[in-house]
Amino acid sequence: MDDPAARPQRVARVAFHLQEAERGGEFFVDTASSETLWTDRTAEPGHSFLPGTRFAREISHHAPPEALTALRHVSRTRWTSAPPAGTAVV
Repeated sequence: MDDPAARPQRVARVAFHLQEAERGGEFFVDTASSETLWTDRTAEPGHSFLPGTRFAREISHHAPPEALTALRHVSRTRWTSAPPAGTAVV
């Protein structure tokens, strides 16, 4: 699990996997508002974050399989785009 007190502090993460494409593909972003996304951890007074700030679950490639299992059934909305080859979606 990431340490929110570690330096430099990470407040967001984005990963891109790029390769030359012969044809277009699909880009998607999932959004959710479930309480399941959050842990019980909060920032303490004297921390770099505002006291009481909640921290999200670790869902990176460092997370154990059981961490992802907890999120598997979270209701979400998937926003999709099917751009043609040579198009970047930002």
